[in-house]
Amino acid sequence: MSASLRMANGLITELAAFFARAGFSSDPFPEEPARGTFAATSVHEPAREQLLQWVNDLAVTLNREERLGVITGEDGTGKTRLLAAVEDTLTSDRRLHVVSLPDVPSHRTDAQLLKALLIALGGKPAGRTGLELRGEVSDILRVMQRGGSHVGLLMDDADFKGSQLELVRNLLRDAEGTGLWIILAGTPDLHDRLIRRRSLRGLLGPVISLEALGQTDTDLLLTGRIDAVRTVNAPEEVFAPDVRAEIHRWSAGNPGQVIRAARAALLLMMEQGERTVSLSSARHTMRALTISDANDARSEVAAAVGGPIQTRMDLLDEQPSGASSATTQRSLWGEEGSV
Repeated sequence: MSASLRMANGLITELAAFFARAGFSSDPFPEEPARGTFAATSVHEPAREQLLQWVNDLAVTLNREERLGVITGEDGTGKTRLLAAVEDTLTSDRRLHVVSLPDVPSHRTDAQLLKALLIALGGKPAGRTGLELRGEVSDILRVMQRGGSHVGLLMDDADFKGSQLELVRNLLRDAEGTGLWIILAGTPDLHDRLIRRRSLRGLLGPVISLEALGQTDTDLLLTGRIDAVRTVNAPEEVFAPDVRAEIHRWSAGNPGQVIRAARAALLLMMEQGERTVSLSSARHTMRALTISDANDARSEVAAAVGGPIQTRMDLLDEQPSGASSATTQRSLWGEEGSV
């Protein structure tokens, strides 16, 4: 085992013990977007139900045209977690074989996408051209359909353009009668790119745009995540109403930022040996995250222009008493090695 892997495993073990001592069975706010309890907010639960109903209707009528679902939203609005929630529910449906391609970078070629799909379906890509690979995908889908199941394809970070959009259209056309359906998740302008293509407009099913949370939904996200992992030793209320309001204000209702702030504040609370997150501690945590983001932005600009940009690192020196452990600092500042 490499030294870096041992270090990572050690940090994971340390954090698990950290959470256990505070009364939690696991991390309520994991950094991996697809993990953590799904919060049935007024934004995400209707979207989940709409997608599940659409998939159920497709399972009844395999030849429907509208076999392309779309989820759009800014970074952190919960697209990845929504896709995971849909997948979690559908995996128990014996009529379906759900395949998830969670990492679909925009630079990936058509052939690479097709090969990734074939591998996810259990096949071994043999073709050299896109047309040959599409034929292999179609063959597998028809074998599965004859076996009594049809395929659903979930694609995250799918900000497709040009030939990639045409590939989606061709996959659905090639698979007519097999019941293949696809859900793409991407940035808000993905829908605009889709409807500008006549060949794709007729294939569109539900189009869901995820918006920012209101205060009530932010409360639901915070308390729901905590309640899902609390043990008998957990405090009754980790985030008081004024703390939840402060997190909502700082995050502007962005779920990803809500989770980020909550996790950092919770780690700081545990490091200080407290049972609840105080308002002053929460404010300090969010100020630290803001400064960290500003420094990251300056570094990106410096890299782009090819020269250094002065940053006020002295602002990072402030920290509340007792907040000096490597675990907490890595989590607060996003240093390499955080879990």
